[in-house]
Amino acid sequence: MGRPSSGSKRVAIIGCGPCGLTSVKQFLDEGHEVVCYDPNTEVGGIWVADLEDKDRTTIYEGGYLTIDNKLMCFSDDQPEGPGTFSTFVQYEEYLVNYSHKFDLRKHIKLQHKVVKARKAGAGWDVTYRNVATDEEGTEHFDMLVVSVGANGTNKLPKEIEGFEGEVCMSGQYVNSKPFAGKRVLLVGSGESAADMSKAISDDAAACTWSMRNFPAVIPRVPNAYHSTNCLTTRCHYGVQKSVVADEVMPGFFEDSMLMRLIFLAGAWVAFWYEFFFYRILGREERLNGMAVDGRKRKLDPFGQELGKYIDYDTLASPDAKSLIDTWAYLGGNASTLQPGFLIKNAVFVTNVLNGKLKVNIGGIMKCEGKSVTFKDGTKMDDIDTIMVCIGFKTEFPFLNKDDFDFCGDFRKLWKQSVYPKDPTLAFTGFARPISGGVPVCAEMTARVLARLLSGKCSLPKDVYGAIEKDRTFQRYACRHNCDITPLITSQLAFMDGLAVVIGCQVQTWELLFADPLLLWRTYAWGFNPAQYRLFGPHSNYKSARKACFEMDRGWSALKVLLLSIDGVMPVVCPRLVGLHKRANLSIDVERWSFGGKPRYPEEVLQQYVMAN
Repeated sequence: MGRPSSGSKRVAIIGCGPCGLTSVKQFLDEGHEVVCYDPNTEVGGIWVADLEDKDRTTIYEGGYLTIDNKLMCFSDDQPEGPGTFSTFVQYEEYLVNYSHKFDLRKHIKLQHKVVKARKAGAGWDVTYRNVATDEEGTEHFDMLVVSVGANGTNKLPKEIEGFEGEVCMSGQYVNSKPFAGKRVLLVGSGESAADMSKAISDDAAACTWSMRNFPAVIPRVPNAYHSTNCLTTRCHYGVQKSVVADEVMPGFFEDSMLMRLIFLAGAWVAFWYEFFFYRILGREERLNGMAVDGRKRKLDPFGQELGKYIDYDTLASPDAKSLIDTWAYLGGNASTLQPGFLIKNAVFVTNVLNGKLKVNIGGIMKCEGKSVTFKDGTKMDDIDTIMVCIGFKTEFPFLNKDDFDFCGDFRKLWKQSVYPKDPTLAFTGFARPISGGVPVCAEMTARVLARLLSGKCSLPKDVYGAIEKDRTFQRYACRHNCDITPLITSQLAFMDGLAVVIGCQVQTWELLFADPLLLWRTYAWGFNPAQYRLFGPHSNYKSARKACFEMDRGWSALKVLLLSIDGVMPVVCPRLVGLHKRANLSIDVERWSFGGKPRYPEEVLQQYVMAN
């Protein structure tokens, strides 16, 4: 896998959702000629609402993003002010504005669907069809980038094949009105399922939510102040670095124990500073939910009263915490390390607590007529509708097996992007962090691809060996859900690895002497992708620094200190963070198990809490 020849190249990008859109920008920044094809009438991909399309797999009414705008917006166009949760419509408006702001639209062919892409010499012949006129054309490109996303055809579980009532797919869901007064069974888990279960159970005569395993649920405003992604921090990344994985998690700490000790010293200072001035002297606390220039937030990221809600219109309460903690524990996800697949949406909790939404954990055994028998022996009769929310098939009908022999495992691509047999074929948007934004991961991927094509960086000499190291680590770290191959355990680890290739990683030693306050922000405050615009190609230090200082701090000074100690001495010290977390769990198995069985034996669940 040699270095591609330098100079401007022609690049075809298929799909103009968030991942395709930022790919256009990054390739243009490197001086390439870009053409992006998309069948929709506007940029945005699944965020384009087309209520007339019966085959739609797009947004539904009333939805909010599960990641706040700091991690869903790109590093080169960060919103000002503290993080907020955008509605689906607001995010689509951001994408449209982004396309205008950077003059990308002249490189995008809307209402053009790629019907065939074939290898031709050293490049690709791309055949497209104008969906408005049915006219077809073919163009030749040096590189093909696929950004069509993972939301293709809806999956259908085999267990419901005998059902004689109505079956609806999540991709076609618009609102809960069609389910009013009906008996509904919702199958599958995930963020969209969480939204739908709440809305449908509000209107249905009866609604049961069936899941195979106990999910890991994290509210979007976990401490009723800041957003979930403020917990994505470099101090927590230090704990992950205690795993022997230096080759797949490079970057920030530069594998330097001295730098870790410096951060530990900073954590001690921050802890005692807050303890003395806030606890002893009684100054007004500014622990969590800090906004611009350290000023306290007035409203939570949804625009609700601070300290009252853990999610949109979802009150914080001991019962809500107990339900979430119990499910995390029984699913083996109550760990200080990354859990399995996260549901970053807790709006359904209200209806579980008030009884509107019934839950069955364990899965479906069989369907007969309009009745469903669950694996725990219970039964639901007279079901009118089953709503299926088990995800989508990922398909590339425009490619053939001779050019791309896809096995279904994106971890067999370099950085889950570059096809090792032919580096002129790559994908963006198929690295999905357990907690974090897919679009900003795609942005970093596109920056690497653009520089690879320019000859400014190169693939590893042993690309297959590098892929296997990444794959082995991700399969271990995501062991609860190793079958979800786009899943990556850490957004920071993934993006730091790409930043090293690009040359835009945070320069810790330089910041230590030139801007120590910014360095501390990059360590202890919520992660912002603008960190990768501080240094390296296409950097803008001033605006990137401003974006970093507008982040909330997710962890308290005590938790930052514990994380820093644990990151320095994970073997000598006990699992301090695990002990802290275990002490704060509120578990009530009898009340919240809903007939489900723990994923692992009790002794294994205890080990997972302690991250052993």
